[in-house]
Amino acid sequence: MFSMAEQGHKVSFRLQNTFSQITYTKDVVTYSTTDHDDAYKWADIMGKKGYSVTIEYDERTGIYTCTAIK
Repeated sequence: MFSMAEQGHKVSFRLQNTFSQITYTKDVVTYSTTDHDDAYKWADIMGKKGYSVTIEYDERTGIYTCTAIK
């Protein structure tokens, strides 16, 4: 999935075994880093917490922008 982001694609995922209730407000958390492994770990943690995670990679700046929404 990260390789697709590095190729310019916007990728999103949600772990199937997590539970989330529908609410009227959304909890949005954004995390930016230039470290691939750090972005991967953050995305994994947020996914396990029930967030839908989107990862974007800016090849020009080398920054991963990770957004988690619950």
